[in-house]
Amino acid sequence: MSSQSAMWRVGWRSVMAHKVRFGLTVIAVVLGTAFVAGSLMFTSALSATFDQALNKAFYNIDAVVKGNQQPISREDLDRTRALPEVSTVFVHDTTSVVIAKAGEDSPLPTGGMQTSVGVWYEAAPNSDEAVVDTVTLQSGAAPEGENQVAIPASQQAMLGLDVGDELIAVSANGQFTYTISGTYSDEGVGEPGIKLLMAEPAYLDRYDAGGISTLLVRSDALSDVATVDLLKQNFPGLDVRTGTQFADDVTGSFKESMAFVTYFLVAFGLIALVVGTFIIANTFSMLVAQRTKEFALLRALGISRGQLRRSVTFEAIIVGISGSILGVLGGIGLVAGIRALMSAFGVELSGMGFGVTPRSVIVPLVLGVLVTVISAWAPARRASAVHPVEAMRQGSGANERLHKRTIGGAVLLVVGIAFALAGVVLDQEPTKTRAILVGIGAFALIVGVFFASAAASIPLVGGIGKVVGAPFGSVGRLAQTNARRTPKRTATTAFALTLGVALVTLISMFSATLDNSIRDLSENEIKVDYILMGPGTGELPLPEDAIEKVKEVPGVADVSELSYALATLEEPPAQPMMQGPTGFLSTMDGNPAEVYVMDGIEGDTDLSQPNRMVASEEVAKQRNWQIGQRVPLFNGNGVPIGDVELSGTFATSKVASPITVSQSTFNDKFATTAVVAMFVNGDGSLSKEELRQRLEEAVAGSLYVRVQTPEEFADQQAGMVKNIMNILYGLLGLAVIIAVIGIINTLALNVIERRQEIGMLRAVGMHKRQLRGMITLESVQIALYGALLGVGLGVGIGAAFLKVLASQGLDALTIPVTQILWVLFGAAIVGVIAALWPAQRAASTPPLEAMVD
Repeated sequence: MSSQSAMWRVGWRSVMAHKVRFGLTVIAVVLGTAFVAGSLMFTSALSATFDQALNKAFYNIDAVVKGNQQPISREDLDRTRALPEVSTVFVHDTTSVVIAKAGEDSPLPTGGMQTSVGVWYEAAPNSDEAVVDTVTLQSGAAPEGENQVAIPASQQAMLGLDVGDELIAVSANGQFTYTISGTYSDEGVGEPGIKLLMAEPAYLDRYDAGGISTLLVRSDALSDVATVDLLKQNFPGLDVRTGTQFADDVTGSFKESMAFVTYFLVAFGLIALVVGTFIIANTFSMLVAQRTKEFALLRALGISRGQLRRSVTFEAIIVGISGSILGVLGGIGLVAGIRALMSAFGVELSGMGFGVTPRSVIVPLVLGVLVTVISAWAPARRASAVHPVEAMRQGSGANERLHKRTIGGAVLLVVGIAFALAGVVLDQEPTKTRAILVGIGAFALIVGVFFASAAASIPLVGGIGKVVGAPFGSVGRLAQTNARRTPKRTATTAFALTLGVALVTLISMFSATLDNSIRDLSENEIKVDYILMGPGTGELPLPEDAIEKVKEVPGVADVSELSYALATLEEPPAQPMMQGPTGFLSTMDGNPAEVYVMDGIEGDTDLSQPNRMVASEEVAKQRNWQIGQRVPLFNGNGVPIGDVELSGTFATSKVASPITVSQSTFNDKFATTAVVAMFVNGDGSLSKEELRQRLEEAVAGSLYVRVQTPEEFADQQAGMVKNIMNILYGLLGLAVIIAVIGIINTLALNVIERRQEIGMLRAVGMHKRQLRGMITLESVQIALYGALLGVGLGVGIGAAFLKVLASQGLDALTIPVTQILWVLFGAAIVGVIAALWPAQRAASTPPLEAMVD
């Protein structure tokens, strides 16, 4: 027991005696765990805030009434308010709009948030019974009449609006000018966004001609269940639920949508941990090599192999716990940073905490400690295998045996290539199966490169060293020799960067291929002259007056309207669809074959008549549909609203929806959204330039309707892809940062290990500047070697995956050569940056003092 306690003390003192080494290793753990902790905390905090807002909002709501077979009418609203048991009824409804200052033709900046118009309900002063949609006036006056609105005080500065200003709001209902009567505190608003609030009668007259979406009902005389029963008796055609049930449904949908964000962020956190694992493993391997004599002395004093192994493992546990605790604190800081960023963009989430839960703390702590201990296990075993007398005669362990490692790596490389090629060539197999094969191959290739890279580093690093070091004479040659001297260390250090660069290369290939594929699809697969739609991917419906004006433009031959319906075919949805106007079925009022390139058409694809649909052969085969067959149709609430006939099928189309239903099928059935895009062809009487000019004049009064050629539409979609890819690059930058820390770590430890050698070089006349240059050149060689491996790995895996995904539309395989060259240049810069501190540390080594250590 006493000897074991002594070993714990030895482990602890070793950690405290090498604070720099300890700190560098801890940082790698911190970065990985901070990202995992931050992602878990952020989603937890957002979910808790949403739950809290909903619970508060619907706490005093007894019943929620929604349209079922038909929307809620004004008569339904009046009849509900006339019930003696009902105390209060709120119209819970919004309409999406785009806003601009009066007299300006460009929309106001909204920080990416949805802008909408809703109904003004002011909370009673000093009341603790406020419910959703009740707000508090902050300045000015409450809106009255049809031409006044109030704006949220929290977004007033971002919008640059003041009380008394005039603004324009454009929606599918048309364009209207409003005067800002006041500002309000939006704590009572149940969901984020920018809401313009107006008086109820004016809102219903202007925006709810098609019916009211939702009513919120309170009763002072009945319980919530009794209130629901009462309303069901009086309104059998409407969907009535308690406020609690409604809040639970909304919360469930929100959490389901947030799950992807959590998985996405955690995935990148795990990537950071994987990269950090190699750094930690490399660090402990170097520590064991440097402390060989120390371990030999301990073994000579009677310390057993198990005790020595536990001592090294204990050091790893200290590193893991320290790094993980700091990572959890870093996660809290990350959440604070995200909140500040959201606030800067005008997204104020009042009451949002930091999301510190047992799960968001325990998971990163356990992950961090496990990763660190696993990384240190192999070095700990090597430490325990030290023979006292033999080990005391050892040097630094530069002579490394690579045969088994290289053979194993080569076998894995062959296996990886075989699986990847199988995924590529077996084009008759399902895409999922082929992707799994490539995934297995990619994993084998990554592990194979890790094992084989040590042997490969000897000739490759030597070749890189000759090129990089040539201008520096003897210093360059010395750097080349040093970088080749410990191939396993060089390979492990470089591999952290290899993983980061491989991911960056893979994402770059995916981005470039997606970009070119989108351009090909939009330019070659859409057969119309012009596409009219709102910003982004058409989230905003087109104004009705703009649609009618476009149809009346001289020179227009035909206009096909695209919309989406909240509906399903064959089976009703398991629960009511509450995701809003994003839609589930593509609908069109024209002929899709005249808009898109569609091959192998059978039957009739004209959808100008109601109760018709067109489907791909693949979908028809999967669902056992035959041309002429009628299929049941259900709205978003699961209510049957008729059936549709499969009038035609098509074999292939790169852009057409697999199922498209005629738009007129949904007329008066409370299941469709407004038009989101129009496809326009000219009749040949005007040139394309003249036709465009007339179309732009027709929609000039609409702030956001864009007239685009298929080529311009392709550019817009490609730009959106680039924005998404930039986010991925930012997240992948974390892996690169960790890799840089790994190189710094290795070089710093290398300087410590080579203290006598550096002292000798200084003693024989090497200047500080030359010594800094030598260390820097070593770093650049390692970084370039890792980057070259990463590029090769990324290109190979990326090409295989993209070949598999060619059937999904990604058939324009592109290798972004320019970006790859920039990556290699960046790797050289990384090498220089990583060497700054270790090089300075080496240069400051006193020659005589180092030689006698």
